[in-house]
Amino acid sequence: KGRFVALNIIMQKLNLTVFIFLLIAGCSNGEDALTVLNDSWIKLKTQLQRRNDIALSLIVEINKSDSAGKISVEQIRSGVSEFDLFIDSTRNLDSLTVRLTKQKADESGGLMSKALNLRMNHSELNEKEFRDLQSQLEEAENRIHAAKTNFNKLCIQYKRMDLLFDKR
Repeated sequence: KGRFVALNIIMQKLNLTVFIFLLIAGCSNGEDALTVLNDSWIKLKTQLQRRNDIALSLIVEINKSDSAGKISVEQIRSGVSEFDLFIDSTRNLDSLTVRLTKQKADESGGLMSKALNLRMNHSELNEKEFRDLQSQLEEAENRIHAAKTNFNKLCIQYKRMDLLFDKR
């Protein structure tokens, strides 16, 4: 009977230790998973918006050229504006929002490439401004990559694979 009591006490202490460990491991400094993921999501959206702002600056520069294709510029401007409206309208972090944001971000990236190609075809535009925009774009892409990587790591950490930004 004495061994049974001792074994019971050991099991209780072990259960308490496991419970405390799981409690600590389940929370990161008192923050719940949704809060951490949402904060990371907001940072990613901010970086995507910054890239879009660079696209608008590029469009302004392209518009300075009389020979730039006005139809193409308007298509790019329209797409960039659509992305801004979409990002501003996203409030909830869910798998549909992430999937649509990824799709819209890819479309916006395609528009950015189109704008860069359009700009490269008009050598009469200011080279310094263009190099500055290229540099800003490269920095924006690096920040987007870092924000995506961080967001995806958190999704994996909190076992929210449905929210991964890049599902490969």
